[in-house]
Amino acid sequence: HDVYGPGSRSVLDAAGLRAGARVAVFGCGSGNVSCWIASAVGPSGSVLGLDVSPEQVAQARRQAADRGLANAEFV
Repeated sequence: HDVYGPGSRSVLDAAGLRAGARVAVFGCGSGNVSCWIASAVGPSGSVLGLDVSPEQVAQARRQAADRGLANAEFV
C-alpha cells in the first residue's frame, strides 16, 4: 500500500521511529498504521492505538492478533 511505503517510512524514521520505540497512535482506526509501526519497532518496542470507535478498536485487535503482534495494544 502506498501510504505505508518509503515516503511514510522516511517521515517516521526522521521522527525517531526505531526498534524498541514506544509509540501512541491517536485515532488508530482499524489499526493498519499501528500494526505497521508495531512491526517496525519490533518485539522490544510497543504501540498503543487509541480510537473512540469500539468497532474500530475490535478490528485493530483482530488485525494485530492475526499478524502475531504481541507488542500492539488497542483501547
